[in-house]
Parts: sequence; structure tokens; C-alpha cells
Amino acid sequence: MTEEAAVADAVDNTQADDGSMITYTTVIDTQSSPEATFAFMADLVNLERWDPGTKQSVQVAGDGPGLGARYDVKVGLLSMHYAVEEFHEPSSVLARGTHPFVRSTDSMRVEPRGDGSRVTYQAELTPRGPLKLLSPMLDRVFQRMGDDAAEGLARALNGRRANIHL
Repeated sequence: MTEEAAVADAVDNTQADDGSMITYTTVIDTQSSPEATFAFMADLVNLERWDPGTKQSVQVAGDGPGLGARYDVKVGLLSMHYAVEEFHEPSSVLARGTHPFVRSTDSMRVEPRGDGSRVTYQAELTPRGPLKLLSPMLDRVFQRMGDDAAEGLARALNGRRANIHL
């Protein structure tokens, strides 16, 4: 089995078709170089440094950030298993997280901007099982958690949220 196939096999990639997916997107401008910004964002161990909802993030497979890296991430009361499925240094990372009650897809894109860089971070949360029934309420909670994470990311990158609505 190829490394990509092993990663895909480890993560449930089925797509929601019932409209229960919840999406949060933010854009951060920073004076940090695209390379430094990408290095920080691509290493999911750093999640706990900027996302107040992340209590712990530990790499369990792979040698640093990269394709196939796996992480155990504790978000609130949930323990999620993340796998990096796309890794294009120094511009983008896509990681998928799984738990019996929720699936998450996190994408980070870093672009040069002036003397620094711009980060576009998008999180897609798909409730599963009994949480599907709570999707409308989870949307409000997820948006609040996203705002907290965006503020934390801006602080960690010594940047600011861009006035962009996606």
C-alpha cells in the first residue's frame, strides 16, 4: 500500500450530502515570511499554541510536518485523530480529523503579501451520528470557537485578521 493510500485508508473521507457540514474561514495578515508562517501552520503540534479549544496536540506518526504525518488532538472533550493528506511546501496543508461523532477538514493556505504573508484557514466540521441532530446549534458554537481560534492565530503570528468575509 502506498503512503497516500495508507493515509486515505486511515481517515474516513466520505462526504456529507445532507447539508450538515459547518464551515469556518478566516484570513490573517502577518509580517512573518511565508516560509516561517508555513512552518508554524504546517506543524499541527502548534495547534495548542493558538487555538484555545485545543487542549493537546501530539504527533504520533511521521517525522515532523509533512504528507502522512498523524496527530492525536484533544479538542475540548473530544480526542480526534488527524492525518495530513495534502502538503505543498510552502503554500498549503490539508488535514482531516476523525472521531466517531465528528469529522473535520482543516486547510491552511499561505501566500506572500507585501513584506509578509497572508494565511487563509478553513475548517469544515461534519457532525456524525447523534450530533447530526444538533447541527444548527453546533453551527453557532463552532463559529464562536472559530472566532476564538482566529484571534489566537493572529496573536501567535503577530498579525491581524484581514477585513475579508469569505
